[in-house]
Amino acid sequence: MGDEKDSWKVKTLDEILQEKKRRKEQEEKAEIKRLKN
Repeated sequence: MGDEKDSWKVKTLDEILQEKKRRKEQEEKAEIKRLKN
């Protein structure tokens, strides 16, 4: 059971990191659009 909990933690951590990366990319794209306009 302990292993399952750990793997769940790792999974959520990965998802959080991916979400942060995605958000950063979206913010950068929005900034580029703002600079162009």
